[in-house]
Amino acid sequence: MTLQSQSFQAETSLKKQRGRPRVANKKQFRNVAIPLETYHKIKELALQEDRTIARQVKKVIEQAYENENEVHLPKQETENDISF
Repeated sequence: MTLQSQSFQAETSLKKQRGRPRVANKKQFRNVAIPLETYHKIKELALQEDRTIARQVKKVIEQAYENENEVHLPKQETENDISF
């Protein structure tokens, strides 16, 4: 191998790789298709609350999830509730 080809290999190995990232380097995000009407609504909410659309979607989904999965504990009796 010549000195010139060695330097070329060194330069190309330092360059950023093009194309899709390797599976180990993928981000933990997914694209979701939503109806355009819904997109405009979430965009408006995001602007009102000074968030990105992605963060607004996350907030809305987390709130809905928490509301659906609330633990309904029995009401504890207080002194006023006890009758003889």
